[in-house]
Amino acid sequence: MVDSACQLSLAPVLDVTPFGPGWIAQMIRPLNAPADLVGSGTSVVSNRSGPDRSAVISLELTSASVPLVLRISAPGYGRSVVMPGYVVRRIHVPVHAPARSVTLVRFATRSLMRAHTAILEFTRIDVRSAQARRVG
Repeated sequence: MVDSACQLSLAPVLDVTPFGPGWIAQMIRPLNAPADLVGSGTSVVSNRSGPDRSAVISLELTSASVPLVLRISAPGYGRSVVMPGYVVRRIHVPVHAPARSVTLVRFATRSLMRAHTAILEFTRIDVRSAQARRVG
């Protein structure tokens, strides 16, 4: 007999996981939001496969409080985005994920209004990958 509460599923080849301080605990954020961020935080992109992978992380984001500046950085990539309050933005972040390794994508927010906390709501996080091609 199999207990369905204890079944394991296979992990995806490429996975994006919020990690470290800055991420709001799941029990206090809205149920429809995959993640909320206050200040700065990191996402870990894990490549569990043998070959290197080129990936694009597609994000749907909303400033859930005040207008803010979002800084996104990953190896070989950096971008700042002004986020008006309560407006959905779609951002695509290219990431190189070495075989059987992790790549860090960092997010940092800064409120454009003094004495206000910037809260960034990730309404969608999706990752698409392809095996990286060798040149030469």
